[in-house]
Amino acid sequence: MTLRTLSTKNILCTVAVLAVVGTAGFFAFTALTPTVNTAKSADSGPVEELSPKNAIHPRDLPRQGMAFLVSYPLAIQPEKYHVIDSVKQSWIVEVIEKREMPIDEKYLKEYFDITKDGIYDFGLEVNGITKYFQIEFYENPVTSPTSSYVKAYRLFDIDDPFEKVDVKSKPKLKKVFDEEFRWTEVDEETANDLKQLMKGGKHNFDVDKDNGEVAKYDIRYFGPYFESAGGK
Repeated sequence: MTLRTLSTKNILCTVAVLAVVGTAGFFAFTALTPTVNTAKSADSGPVEELSPKNAIHPRDLPRQGMAFLVSYPLAIQPEKYHVIDSVKQSWIVEVIEKREMPIDEKYLKEYFDITKDGIYDFGLEVNGITKYFQIEFYENPVTSPTSSYVKAYRLFDIDDPFEKVDVKSKPKLKKVFDEEFRWTEVDEETANDLKQLMKGGKHNFDVDKDNGEVAKYDIRYFGPYFESAGGK
């Protein structure tokens, strides 16, 4: 299993926010539906401050779309976190390995039970070293489990060499990178191309863009070609 970590937690948060904007779905960073207050920022003017006062937990709300869990690697050890039992909680390991995936109600209930203390950070021991992740819940109202969807996350401040992808040779994949941070529906041919690229659990790629730029991406997929936790 290959786990990649962005350089700082701040960068991770930036990626997370962009991902939420792109999916146009429901995302609960606090796993609560919060009331909103206004706080002042000396740098950027008024900002929204989330408060759990009188909030309704997502478990008590009707589903508004397909339920997802998404994991973000953390650069430092959090003050508090849940230790993952890789045998009994293999579905959490799968979420970490696949980065982002649909989840069925059985495992979603278990996730809500684990995080009822308001802690969404997890620790997973890999080859004797503990890696840390934040795992969050959101719902995507525009997706179907019978279609193939791809999302490309742009990675920043990473120098590691990845396998190269030339979108000129795979023009149908170009749309995925043009619409980065969004789930993009792809046809069967493109899904098969992606399946070949991701053999062996590969997720990270160097992508040659039309403008000559080489950009780094973490590619994610869901649909009928790959299994999902609690699913097929």
